[in-house]
Amino acid sequence: MLPSRIVLSKGYDNDHLIIPNGSEEYYTLWNGAQEYLKAALKDKPTRTEPFNEEKWGIIAANNPYYFEFKTDINIDIVKWVLNIKNSVDSVMGLNKVAIYPDDPENGYSDTIYIKDSNNIYTYVVSGYGGAALDQKEFETVYESHKNNFKIKNYKIAIETGSKSLLPKDMIAPFTSNSEEEYTNLNSISFGSLQGPTSSLAEYDAIQLELLGEIRNDYYPDEDVYGAVVFKKSDSVYRLYKNSVIEYKYTGNQGVTERTRILDAYQKAVGFIMELKARSRHMDNINLYLSSVKEGSNSFIFKFDYSIADGEGHGDVPLLLKDFKLPNSEQSLDSAITIEATSKRVIQCRWVALKLEVNKIFKEYTWNFPELVDRAYSLNKELSNANLPIRDYGIYYVLTPPEVNSTMITPSFVLFNNTGSYDMPLDGK
Repeated sequence: MLPSRIVLSKGYDNDHLIIPNGSEEYYTLWNGAQEYLKAALKDKPTRTEPFNEEKWGIIAANNPYYFEFKTDINIDIVKWVLNIKNSVDSVMGLNKVAIYPDDPENGYSDTIYIKDSNNIYTYVVSGYGGAALDQKEFETVYESHKNNFKIKNYKIAIETGSKSLLPKDMIAPFTSNSEEEYTNLNSISFGSLQGPTSSLAEYDAIQLELLGEIRNDYYPDEDVYGAVVFKKSDSVYRLYKNSVIEYKYTGNQGVTERTRILDAYQKAVGFIMELKARSRHMDNINLYLSSVKEGSNSFIFKFDYSIADGEGHGDVPLLLKDFKLPNSEQSLDSAITIEATSKRVIQCRWVALKLEVNKIFKEYTWNFPELVDRAYSLNKELSNANLPIRDYGIYYVLTPPEVNSTMITPSFVLFNNTGSYDMPLDGK
């Protein structure tokens, strides 16, 4: 459970800085935010009101600290991550949080705003007593980043006065160019499969990398699609040529009680941690929970990759496109899609790539309004949809032909409810 974006703000119509994901300051601010969330969730909110986009935009612009998540995080998961034992369950979950320590409008108590898909919850906390996110910490982080080459001054959409289809709380360089440095991304497929796997040595190498110490429990084979298969009595792994790994539980699930989301999430996280411990393909990668969907008696969790660019530049997220399983037209839209019940993981699909950055940085200049206009002009389905932009970002975009590439450059990506639209950035 990591925020996909942390914003430091001097207030409405003033400076806003995006803190690089994965940086030291990112973790300092997120650790501080967790302390405030723990304090807030022990009590009922001071005020609960239906979500209003304009009001939330003002909250985002006004408050010193702003945290965004890629999806709604269920409150049971939040409490588990924050180690909250006792709470008043007035909130179903959260997807965005704003914090104003020592808020002068609330008698210098601490104000915490939590948003889920339906409501805005306001907490006024007095007697917290901690120093996390205090004015000294704010100024320290702000002063160290305000002249950073990559961290430019941004605006919140509501401050522009525009009646565009942008979310009111979207932060972007609306009025000026953004100059940023990025490196190229190198990608290597799992097992470096290029053709049929026939030798015992090849099977052994893949089996060791995928399964580690439990490799001897699985029998190697190959299916009709040329996928390398490892199976035992109650489970099977398949490694496809496009570096997608599929796991399925094939044993008898029996009659089970209704799955609780926290139990399923814990099983999913445990499975991923085991994969990470066994495989070098998870080095230098952070995972962000990007989707949660309830099944008939299971939950499906999706996680996205982000890779450290190095030298204080923070993480850059990855967008995976057109990765499919054989005999299927449905693309995998996340790095890891995992389905779990309260008892076990029953299926996992993982785009397993060894990712590295080459640490040679190149300067890119991009203009948000120009790129939005270009996206609408180049994509007919986008211009015809008349749907609001949901989000945007700078991503490394990977497709199956690039799984063994050393020249993946950053792209500007727009998201709306119909999908994603990417355009490579022009470097100097």
